[in-house]
This record gives sequence, structure tokens and C-alpha cells, in this order.
Amino acid sequence: MQRFKVSKFKNSATKPPNKEEWLTVGAVCERTGVINAGGEFIAHSVDSRAGVVFLQPLSSEEGKHVRPNPLPVHSDVVTDIQFSPFNDWLMASSSQDGSVKIWHLPEDGFMGIVVQPEIHLPVEQAAVDNISFHPAAQHVLATSSQQHIKIWDIEKEKALCDLDRHDDSVQSVTWSYDGVTIASSCKDTKLRVWDPRSHSLVLECAGHVNPKASKVQWCGDTRLLSTGFDRMHQSQLYLWDTRNFGHSVASLSLGQTGILYPMFDCDTNMLFLAGKGDYSVSFFELQDKEPIITQPSAFSSECQVVAICAVPKRGLNVMNGEVNRLLLLSQKAILPLSYIVPRKSYRDFHVDLFPETAWDEPALTADQWLAHENQTVRKQSLNPATRQKRTYKPSPFQTADKGVPFVSDELQHHDGEHCQGHSGIEVTQAQGVETNVKDMSQAIASGVGGAVVGSSEQRDAATVKEFSSSSESPVKELKATSQSNILQTDQISNSEKPRKAPAWTGVRLSKFKNLQGNTMHRSEHIENIRGVDHTVGGESGGFSANKERVAVALAGPGGIIGVYELSSRGRLPDTGIPVIENGSCVTDLAWDPYDNRRLAVACDDAKIRIWIIPEQGLVETTTETSSCLKGHTEKIYLIRWHPVAADILSSASYDMTIRIWNIADQQVKFTLCGHTDQVFSLAWSLDGKYCATLCKDQRLRVYNPRSQPEPINEGSGPGGRGGHISWVLDGWYLFVSGFSKTSERQISLYSVEDLASPVASIGLDVSPSILVPYYDEDSATVFLTGKVGFVFLLHTWFVCITNN
Repeated sequence: MQRFKVSKFKNSATKPPNKEEWLTVGAVCERTGVINAGGEFIAHSVDSRAGVVFLQPLSSEEGKHVRPNPLPVHSDVVTDIQFSPFNDWLMASSSQDGSVKIWHLPEDGFMGIVVQPEIHLPVEQAAVDNISFHPAAQHVLATSSQQHIKIWDIEKEKALCDLDRHDDSVQSVTWSYDGVTIASSCKDTKLRVWDPRSHSLVLECAGHVNPKASKVQWCGDTRLLSTGFDRMHQSQLYLWDTRNFGHSVASLSLGQTGILYPMFDCDTNMLFLAGKGDYSVSFFELQDKEPIITQPSAFSSECQVVAICAVPKRGLNVMNGEVNRLLLLSQKAILPLSYIVPRKSYRDFHVDLFPETAWDEPALTADQWLAHENQTVRKQSLNPATRQKRTYKPSPFQTADKGVPFVSDELQHHDGEHCQGHSGIEVTQAQGVETNVKDMSQAIASGVGGAVVGSSEQRDAATVKEFSSSSESPVKELKATSQSNILQTDQISNSEKPRKAPAWTGVRLSKFKNLQGNTMHRSEHIENIRGVDHTVGGESGGFSANKERVAVALAGPGGIIGVYELSSRGRLPDTGIPVIENGSCVTDLAWDPYDNRRLAVACDDAKIRIWIIPEQGLVETTTETSSCLKGHTEKIYLIRWHPVAADILSSASYDMTIRIWNIADQQVKFTLCGHTDQVFSLAWSLDGKYCATLCKDQRLRVYNPRSQPEPINEGSGPGGRGGHISWVLDGWYLFVSGFSKTSERQISLYSVEDLASPVASIGLDVSPSILVPYYDEDSATVFLTGKVGFVFLLHTWFVCITNN
């Protein structure tokens, strides 16, 4: 009897990486993260930068560290990342926001290109926890959410089947190697094997008794491996045979560990286990005879395991005897862990170490697989002398260009990202400006606005349409009129709407197309602003400035506001700085455009406080207001000064009303109604005649306050997650920032004559931050900012009109 079975892989030596070989993570991982690798890229996401996936090349020049490129993909935490087995530039991602997106990456990892998702699968009602590509059929993807496993044809964005016979949440899913069946582990402590094409449950058995996270992995045609916990929270490993699924054929107790991540290599029968939060990675071998499970070695790391993945075989350095490589995601770095079989010489390719392995050619189409056709996975030798050279694969989808809509046919020869609407509205993105800001700006800072990186030459081309000099503008010369003039009621019919927009003719190149922003010298900064309030809502940035001073909402009881003179730049003292105390939490603040000393502050006690700042600035902490406006019955969350009339202030509240105040006599002059939910944004037209609102009920409304309290026009707006609105182009159009139904940040342009649908709309990226627009009417330029994390990213957009 042969007592020992000889294995050529049992002596695989673990090559611990030097610190110089550690890979940089995109952000510090606090508790959770995910990582995966394809043949070209490493992708990872961490909880400290929710919704962002960081990409870096799998291989780089020796000694050269490449900083990961951030790609905003979702509006919430990323739960899984998978690369297509047939295209190393095709990536799928899922999130707690219920979305699944398919991304096609540029050859160099999206340097200089706005990366948009190729496919948006229908959003689930709960988080999507797992995604898995079919091993043999192209464009077939499995997803799990709560008690459901769905199989998708991602090219058609269509669910092929729904496996919904789980009694609790699905914890993991895995395809068999031939793609005929799919296995799942569930919180109800059962293991199941499914035939998805016949919508049938093939096998079912009791798994680990503890419902704590269980994982399942195929280990050949008939063997299935599961990891989980017993009643004493000791981690376990079970090996199952699908031909006798009633009980496990082998088991192993591993003591107190975190959630186990199993990785099995079917070519070498090597099994790797790593526990979340542990410092070790264990290597096992699976055999057909006793002992079925043996442990040749274990690797101890100085970093805790957050997540781990295996590199595809086509990404290995086979001429150095590397039979497997793991990527260990820790809190501050990614550790590449190589397993090398010792040989006297690596000059020649060792065929016995590298059998033919799965390659990047699909064996079936989605339709063929759905028609119950079966094919083995296409394989190829890893011998560099004979294997097919891999080249960049373009997007396999017909709608590959839909991420950048409204491209003008006559301007496609330009290199810039020029976008044109179907009604003649053109929106062109100029160069983004990214500034790392410290101290105060880090506290107020706004986050990643889009995956736009590269040279200005790649974003230069911009054409703008110029209007005819004979066309009449709806906005006269802007002057500060008296309150009596603005408060007079015009004799206007209730059905009045803004006049018809004039025709626009002529073409010119924009002189602002090469607009670039630079951070001013540090001597111009105001530094050491402590305790900035992060709780101020998205309707307000908690920050307002005029040409003399800046006001910042500070954290702490009593609604504290710091007022800093722009003439006194530099580092502020640590203590003893005078502030304004409102007595209630601040929700919004704004300087009077016609009095640089007057500051209006909205508070959550339904009051608006008016402050007069001394000419020389604050010299002591003050609690005495100039006046206090009372009238709203619920919390006020935004205030806006009138653009051309002195002493006129508007406010929006949770009582679903907008009130227009005369500051001089502290009285409400007009009350606007018609909203059914929270007002996200309020904007006055440039001539001050009209005001527009964006509401959580996904409606845009235009009011003529002196004519009637109800809207004179309304239409559908963006999704109900937040947004901002601005009047642009001499008051004929509304510029709206918000979110699409798939959680993608977008900007839209609406004609005030017809708010039924936007005349142009562009998806930017996926990020939880709300974009705030700042419009310059002189250059028709919109600056967009948003806040997340500690990066302030500024994008410039040109908005113009053509005569179609």
C-alpha cells in the first residue's frame, strides 16, 4: 500500500513580499473592503471611500509604484468586484445601493478618459452582495440579493431566471467549472445546488450550524467545499461530494478565526484559506484518497487580512516557477504573495507545473447556454513560446458609447468631450481642477466629482454658439431696486409664463475653453479653522463669502458661526476667536449681496436671524441679533437673497412653503405653496421676476411670486436624492444637478417654456455627494463642486445654444 502520495506542489515555497513590493491602496481601509484581479488590473474598494473602486495595473516596472486611480462606481459601499473571464478590461461591480454595473476600462486604466458604465442592470430593492461571471458562456452573470439569485444576460440587460427558494439571505454563490450548475450557501445554514436553466433545485443539505457568514467553492466536477462556523464560533471547513450530498466527506476545524475566504486552484488542487482579521494565510492540498486534506504550509503576515483574491493564471510569471499568486488587502497596503515550486533552473518552461488552463475565449454565447448547450471551458498552455498573445479588447456591447451622450456629429473630429442636446443645447466640459486642501478646506472639502484624469489636450475642444445681437433678452440691466418696487403686484394673468426664447445664430470658439484653475499661494489662505460643522444639510454648504469676509458654520452647541476677514489671512490662533452664537443649530447662511456686513442665518428652530457685523469685523463673541424673522412652523433649511432688490429674502421650510420676507419690516409678503415634499433648491431668475424650485417629489416648479402663490409651470425633475437648480442663458433655461434612477450624478438643461423633459442631460459619474452649480452669466460657464472626503474637485462646463 502506498502510504504517501507524492505531490509536485507540496513543497511550494511562499515568497514573502518585501515592503518595497507592497502595493499602494487608494485609501485607508477601516473595517471592510473587497479586492479582485484580472489579467491586466487589480481593483479594490474600501469602506472609507464608499462607492469608489481603485484601479492599478497588475504588473508594473520593477521598483516603480503606481498610485491607484479612483473610479466612482456607486453611491454606497461596494460589495463585490469581478473581472470578466473573457475580457480583462471588462469589470462588474455591485453595491449596497442595489445596483450592478458593467464597466469597460480603457487600455491604460482610464487615464484621461471619463469612464461611464456600459451596462446598468435594473436596481434591486436591497443590497446586491455577490456577483459571478459564467465560466464558459459570454455575458452571463449571476447576482444575489437577499433570498434571490438571478441569472442575467448583461448584453440584453435581461434576467434569465430567478432562483428564489432560499429561506434567508444568500451568503455566497459559485458556478461549477462547466457552468451547468450553481451552488449557494445561505443564512438558513443550508447548502444548495441549482440548475438555473430549468429553474430547479438539484441538491440540498444542512451545512454549518452557525448562520454566521458561510462561503462555498467548487473543487472539481463533483466536489464542493464550504467554510463556516460551529455553535462555539469555531471556524470549520467541510468537503462535500455531490454524488452523496447527505454528509461531508472530510472536515477540518480551524479554531477562532474571522470569516474564511476559500480560494481553490483546480489545475494544481491547491487550496488557500485566509480569515478576515487574521494575520495568516494557510495552504492546503486536496487529494482523492486519504488524507484528503493536507496542510503543507502557512504564511504569517505582519498585516491583518481585510480581503484576499487570487490572480488569474494568465497573469503569473510562469518562467520563475510561480504557480499561484494571492493579493492580500490590508488596512494600508496590498501584499502580493507568490507560491513558487523550487526547481534547479527556470530557464525552460516546466510543463508538469503548468497544465493547460482556462483562457479568455468564451465557449458559448448567452443564447446558446440558455438553449441548454454545454461546452467545456476553452483552455490554453501557459508556455510563453506557444500561447496566444493577449491584446486589448474593445467593448463587446453595441451601446458602448452611451456613457457620453449627445455627441455632435459635425464636431466629432475634436478631441474634447463635447456633448450636444437634441434641442440645440450644448454642454462642453473643460478641464477639471483637483486641489488637495488642508485645514479648513479638508473639513469643508468636497469629494471626487468624476474619473477625469489626463492632459488638457484631451479635453480642449470646445465650441460655443453665439446669439444674434438683435435678439431681445428677458433680463434688463440688473440694478438694486427698492423693496417697494419689487413688492408691487404686477397686473399679470395667472396663466403667464416666461416669454418665448429667441432664435440664436452664429458660431464662435470659446475663449474660455482652456480655462484652468490654480490654488493660490499659501499666503492667501486662511488656515487653522477648527471644528467645521459637518452636519449642515446638502441644501447648504455651511459656508458663505463676500468680497470682505467669509462665514463658516462651526460644530458645537448653540449654532456657532465663525466670521473671518479676508484682509487678515494666515494661520488663525488655536483659541480665543470671537464667534456668533445663534442659540440653535445652523441650517443655512448667506451674505446680503448689497450689504457686506449683513448676514442671514437659518436655524432649525424655524427662525431666521439677521446679524450686522462691525465694520472692523468681530472683536468679541456676540449673541445679539439685528432682527429675527418668525413665521415658518417647521425647520428652515435654505435661504436665498433676491438678486436685484434690497431687503428681500426667501426661505424654504419643512412646512412645505416658501416665504418671501421684507427684512425692513420683518414681515412675510408672499407665501408660495404647491410642494408635497422637501424643497431641495431655490433659485431666483436673473431679473428677480421668477423663482424656480427643485423638490424631493421629483418636480421642477416655476413661480411668479407677485402674480400667484401656485406655480405657473412645472415638470418632471431628477431623482429624489438631492440636487440644485440655477437660471442660465439670460433666464431662458434652468440648469439642474441631481441623480438619475441608477444613482448616477447628472446635469440637465430645461427650457422654462417646457419643463416636461430636459432638452439635454449628461451623466457624470457615481458619487454620493450633491453637485452644487455656480453660474457665471458673462461667460456662460458653470462650475460644479461637491463634497465627500478630503478632496476638492472642480469641473468646468460650458452651456450654449444652437439654432437647429
